[in-house]
Amino acid sequence: MMPFSNVEAWINSELATEFAEQEEIAFTSGDGTKKPKGFLAYESTDETDKVRAFGKLQHIVSGEATAVTADAIIKLIYTLRKAHRTGAKFMMNNNSLFAIRLLKDNEGNYLWRPGLELGQPSSLLGYGIAENEQMPDIACGCESHRIW
Repeated sequence: MMPFSNVEAWINSELATEFAEQEEIAFTSGDGTKKPKGFLAYESTDETDKVRAFGKLQHIVSGEATAVTADAIIKLIYTLRKAHRTGAKFMMNNNSLFAIRLLKDNEGNYLWRPGLELGQPSSLLGYGIAENEQMPDIACGCESHRIW
């Protein structure tokens, strides 16, 4: 049995975790009704900035239904305007992260760089990773997987 003071801390911890999970759901896939509209709920297209209609998000089509290629990741980086690349991160769920960690360049080097030094985060082609359980899997049954 936990001492009473630990019960209060446990309840606070559980509430904080639940609020964080609900925010993640809302900001990722919320429908905008009594919650934020998540970015996955917006219409998206593979059109570039100069021709894409206002209010549509841009995605990159990987060209493969069940995989993301290294080329698609590099294309995603450089499709983003220079001003927005500073501080940018990739966002993906755990299953996608696993698949991406296996990608290698032509010389057999993994694209994923683990943060080996204390306090240094892991990176993918020099950019950080944000894990989000609400993001779709790579093998999502889509015509071609989209990366954001």
